[in-house]
Amino acid sequence: MVSEEVTRMPAPLRAARVIMALQFVLGLVGLIFGWLGTASALGMNVSGGLPLAGLMVFLTATLALQAWLMGRLDSRMRWVRRAVLGFEILVISTDVILGALDPGLTVRSFLAILPLPTIVIVLLLLPSSGTWFDRPHASDNPR
Repeated sequence: MVSEEVTRMPAPLRAARVIMALQFVLGLVGLIFGWLGTASALGMNVSGGLPLAGLMVFLTATLALQAWLMGRLDSRMRWVRRAVLGFEILVISTDVILGALDPGLTVRSFLAILPLPTIVIVLLLLPSSGTWFDRPHASDNPR
């Protein structure tokens, strides 16, 4: 019988999952407003509506990927940890690129976006999180 201590997700990893859920909710709210704005722009034949729609499709896919990765954290597979790290680096990179392209984005608003993915990265790089993903899942049955 496997003890609960062995199968329980470490606290830093649980915290990372909560932060990812917060990111998801904030992203979903932004996505709803973004799709409403895109629909308005396309309905009024505003130039730039089509590139905006492309950006919204990208953001929708990003949120779907994040939700899927959050659901896979319990699997304890090593690739999940790497994928979540890559995803959070992608989030930071996207924010940096959009910040460089948007002259209206201030340093203050940019710094408001940065902490959540950075905290998730730090939490995933802690030794206890690494140990969680290095151990086989309790449901794995070597045959």
